[in-house]
Amino acid sequence: MKPLRLVLLLALWLLVYGWAVGWTSGFLVLGAFLVAIVVPVAWTLRRAETRARQRGWRVSASHPDVCYYHEYRGGAWCVLEFEALCDGDTYSVDLERPRAWDDKPAWACERRAEIAQRVASALRDQSSGSERT
Repeated sequence: MKPLRLVLLLALWLLVYGWAVGWTSGFLVLGAFLVAIVVPVAWTLRRAETRARQRGWRVSASHPDVCYYHEYRGGAWCVLEFEALCDGDTYSVDLERPRAWDDKPAWACERRAEIAQRVASALRDQSSGSERT
């Protein structure tokens, strides 16, 4: 059984058991909330961070005009910022323009094609993922 399902079943059991034995305090509600909501969200965020560190890079586009490329270098995340165009849930970044690379560090400029490919694949995956939901 997947760990997330196990946590949700545990929360359901806690609510049912608490109702059966007559727990009426707020601790039951608080405990069930923590188990059912906070733990799965924290688990998911932690797994995403671990996967990104193992891979060594990630792409985020949390702002409508900006796309961020993060690379794990020397124990810390180095961030590159690119201009982006947002059309609903779809982002597009023009990484072929030389101006997009003017202010980037030397390590990034030397690996321009690799970084451009990673950003394009990540944004393509994000766009196709949002279309499925």
